[in-house]
Amino acid sequence: MVAPVAGVRSKTNVDCSSGLRVVEGRPNRRIAIETPPLEYDLAGSRVTVAVRDPALLADVGRLFRSYAVHPAAPRAPDARRVDVRTQGGGYVIEGPAGAPVVCRTRLEAIEGCEWVLTTLLLAALAHHVHVHAAGLVRHDRAALIPGEAGTGKSSLAFAWSRRGHPVLGDDVVVLDASGRAGAVRRFLKLDPRALAAAGVAPEDTPFWAPGSAEAWYEPEGAAAWADPTPVGLLVLPTFARDAEVHVRPRSRREGLNALLTSVLRSGRSPAEAFDRLFEIARSAETVALTFGAAADAVRALEDLLA
Repeated sequence: MVAPVAGVRSKTNVDCSSGLRVVEGRPNRRIAIETPPLEYDLAGSRVTVAVRDPALLADVGRLFRSYAVHPAAPRAPDARRVDVRTQGGGYVIEGPAGAPVVCRTRLEAIEGCEWVLTTLLLAALAHHVHVHAAGLVRHDRAALIPGEAGTGKSSLAFAWSRRGHPVLGDDVVVLDASGRAGAVRRFLKLDPRALAAAGVAPEDTPFWAPGSAEAWYEPEGAAAWADPTPVGLLVLPTFARDAEVHVRPRSRREGLNALLTSVLRSGRSPAEAFDRLFEIARSAETVALTFGAAADAVRALEDLLA
């Protein structure tokens, strides 16, 4: 099907099925379209992403939507550029720094684009402390949940969002100079079984492929992303299948140690961040949380953030 190009004054049509430009009067000549790049404002740093594959462009456009610059806004001439092109049946992602990322499949290309954009966002926030943690917010208080993979951070963030509360993320939270916790607004990624248990069909989530180990979930509405919030609670999580919810108070020292061991190298070092983290551990309540069902655990966290 051939449809007119909206807003284009020249006598040119687009073949929507092939993504090629057709010039009137010369129907046998086709020129590849230069699709407009996506543009993001990542903490004050402008980044453009040029995707040559129209089908992949739609998928990449779903990433970091809250950071997207409106298409009608003026373009930034000094924006850093990311190029995504097809090569040998796969994709190559070339960013402003580092080696190209080679991807075999569309899903790998989406994951690669998210990784590149996350890296650029954290680089723009390098003056913050980056903590490997989930973050939950209620009543202008944040619960910070530092921990390694497998401790249930993503499941808690997802269950919290499903309860109608805003989140700061499930994997990285940034701390500003005053110690407030800020969001890294990207998809939550969790075990598909956790989604299914909450009544969300994994096949209805973005980028789902049968056999995937992770499902991607984007918080929306009132349960979307929280603004920077003071930390009022430190939660040291332990996931144990079929375990009852158990909350136990822990010392400030344990809270501080958990924060220090969760600092990521992409931001301030633990030594540089020590004063900031010490003040959070001093002023916030610290608890250990053991749970088997995240939906039950977040009810206990609601009480702690009441």
